[in-house]
Amino acid sequence: MNKKGIHISLIISLVIIVLFIVLIIIYFKQPPKVEKQQLEGGSVILTYVDDSSKLVLEDVVPKSDEEGISNIAADQYFDFTVTTDIVDANELDYELGVICNKETTINCELIKVYLEEMIDGSYVKVSDPTLFKPIDKKTELGTKSGSMVIYKGKDKKSTYHNYRLRAWINPDPSIDASVTYKIVLNVDVYGKAK
Repeated sequence: MNKKGIHISLIISLVIIVLFIVLIIIYFKQPPKVEKQQLEGGSVILTYVDDSSKLVLEDVVPKSDEEGISNIAADQYFDFTVTTDIVDANELDYELGVICNKETTINCELIKVYLEEMIDGSYVKVSDPTLFKPIDKKTELGTKSGSMVIYKGKDKKSTYHNYRLRAWINPDPSIDASVTYKIVLNVDVYGKAK
């Protein structure tokens, strides 16, 4: 093969490699998923990057609150954004609800949930870790029976909030410590413009 043939082969190889790299980048860069609830007077939107709006934890064992709060492994929390868009209203009330998915392999009432909000670039506690406690009936804003309301917010102007949901199993004598469990919590946002 002559020098010209080698140069053409080299150029074609480089183009193929560049195209392959671009396709990989496009494939792995997931666009955010959006769930929008249109309200009279505005809307409330839940945005997340994961495949679905749920926290999925595998191989879970009981932990103290300190361990659950400080765990920084990326697969141990669910990040999401709530955006309120106020159009023809004075304010928008919203609430965050979680429901214990049927894929969960432990009694849901042994699960602790903990919500943080990003303030000035750092996640800060919204409320103390709380045992999962489902509500008996649908709330005024729309959180379904069987869910747990983990936060109620009120915005007077269109804005957004970045949240991080964490969960773990509360240490309890009834739990077999030699077994690992799975926790799946679906996250929803409900609102009402006033």
